[in-house]
Amino acid sequence: MFSFLTRKRPRVRLFRPADMRWTLFHEKDPSFPRLAAAGVVFVETAEEADILVATHIDSLTPYGGLDRAFLIWTREPRLSTVLSSPFESPGFRRPVHAMNCYTNDVNVTPVAYLDEPAIDREAALRSFRAKRRRTAMLATHVVRRDLYVGGRNLDLNALRIAIATYLNARDACDVYGRHWPSRIRVSGESRGAGWVQAKRAILAAYQVNIAFENTSWRYYITEKIWQAITGACLPVYYGRDNGIYELFPRDSFIEGHGLSPEALHDVIEGMGEAERLERYALCVDAQNAAVVRRRDETPDEAVATRTIERLFAIRERGDAA
Repeated sequence: MFSFLTRKRPRVRLFRPADMRWTLFHEKDPSFPRLAAAGVVFVETAEEADILVATHIDSLTPYGGLDRAFLIWTREPRLSTVLSSPFESPGFRRPVHAMNCYTNDVNVTPVAYLDEPAIDREAALRSFRAKRRRTAMLATHVVRRDLYVGGRNLDLNALRIAIATYLNARDACDVYGRHWPSRIRVSGESRGAGWVQAKRAILAAYQVNIAFENTSWRYYITEKIWQAITGACLPVYYGRDNGIYELFPRDSFIEGHGLSPEALHDVIEGMGEAERLERYALCVDAQNAAVVRRRDETPDEAVATRTIERLFAIRERGDAA
């Protein structure tokens, strides 16, 4: 896969004007060593660089007048919403390149965000059966944030808030998170230091977890559904158009698309124990199959390869994508 690494070619010098945590351009990312192995080096000033790289165009804007190449690289749907690369941007001497969700460069498979080991099926089913019939939602409350891309509103936050408000008012859902208004009874925090462990501890007490993404886009399938299943919870998930059904059968998780908060409340509360257990078992089987798929597909290597090739293409061909 990495035969191109052995070819003799010039280095690519990158300058990062801002923190690039959660990307392969950060020293703690497992893919970071691949950059050095391919001849990608980081420099201290923009003037030394061939390419300036950031997760958001605002970090690049102060340098737009330089005669340098620019790249936005992010997995997060809200940080870059351009649909093609390169693109013209006011204040930039050169076109700006992008690798994001919408250019189909960074989320190349529905298992890209899966970071859980295989689940012990029988142990998980025992844990699920032992839980009380209770629903939890772990989310930060934020003001309305519509996200229009290609004429479609991809935001799921408003729907998630409406569901939490309706169910919480009927004592049908415990809400964990920050910044919720006073009308919501908040049961505790789920973020902050050690939040992954805190989330696992919270989910241990619930049979159902409302695990909507913030955004609906193809292959933007984050840790939310995987952590719910690992925590022995039946997920309530919004699976429209994001590729989740490439991994899960219908009638496994509870599908939130097309249901009002009132209808979703009735589905969750009206579902019998046998159906809940059957659906959760299907989720466990689907996640275990996805773990195998991720091991076989090695998506981190694929994205690293694609990124390195793009960096050298920008370096060698100027602004050609």
